[in-house]
Amino acid sequence: MPDCEVECVCLETTADCLLTPSTNVYVTESGIVVAEYFGKAYLFDRKDGHFIHEIGRKGQGPGEYVGWWASAGFDEKEQILYNWEMGRWKGYDVKSGKLKCSLKIPENMAILNPYAYKPGLFLGHTTNVTGKTPTKLAVFDKNGVVFKVYPNYEQKILDLKENESWLCSGLFYNHEGKTYFQEIKANTIFQVSEDRLVPVFLFHHSPDVSPYVLGETKRYVVFKLEKEKEWHIAFFDKTRAVCYIDFESADVPKEWYVGKTNCNFMNGQGELIFLLQPADMMDYIEKHPEIRQKIDKRLLDLQEDDNPVVMILKVK
Repeated sequence: MPDCEVECVCLETTADCLLTPSTNVYVTESGIVVAEYFGKAYLFDRKDGHFIHEIGRKGQGPGEYVGWWASAGFDEKEQILYNWEMGRWKGYDVKSGKLKCSLKIPENMAILNPYAYKPGLFLGHTTNVTGKTPTKLAVFDKNGVVFKVYPNYEQKILDLKENESWLCSGLFYNHEGKTYFQEIKANTIFQVSEDRLVPVFLFHHSPDVSPYVLGETKRYVVFKLEKEKEWHIAFFDKTRAVCYIDFESADVPKEWYVGKTNCNFMNGQGELIFLLQPADMMDYIEKHPEIRQKIDKRLLDLQEDDNPVVMILKVK
């Protein structure tokens, strides 16, 4: 079982930063970035959770956004949060909250999220919306000019009843200077080399399970598993060739995260980010008063309508 450290951060609740449950969360060394689906985006302090500022501004004026598309991605190195808007992505500097750049989406390609690949270049997964899309990945610049494509060899007949034609983000991560990619609902993790996609990990699983890679550490490949509408975190031990499902911590009860969809991001420091809802936590504490002596005392002061608690799991 992985050796993990747990850190909980209670996000400040004010009239200026009220959050909805449907959010994506990204964590840096000093900040917590929260992007609401079709809502706003905010920056909080990582140490104590206090609200710093809104990222960008909702509206229809210059530099503003209509609504936040929370799956457009976060450039961890440059600290840029991307938002999709009509043929381009707007990139906001999270530290200043200001609009920093604008990227044009390559024409005739269904790409949802840009991934910073090399200086001045981005990677994008071209969703197989027809079942016969010829390209899997594209390398492009800020003007949408495509410099290279990686072919898609997997053609299939889509089952429209199962909503297989949905648009989906590419799953990218960097480990030891190399870029890796997984297509959602696919079984292979590829290394993106200069001339081709090199398969490095292949998931063997039952048909009712879907794996989604989150990242990699020196010892583990970390991914989410969806099975019968339940979600679990899995750790593949590269040294022992063993897979561990979920984890246990003396600091938080597993009922707060096991089976839930509340983890969508793993940063470059090997930290998994979970979003916990105060109402669920309070209900559990009331039913299990014995944990009051074990958990972070700040969690005992939560109110039902407070902003979520960010749980940071450091994978060693």
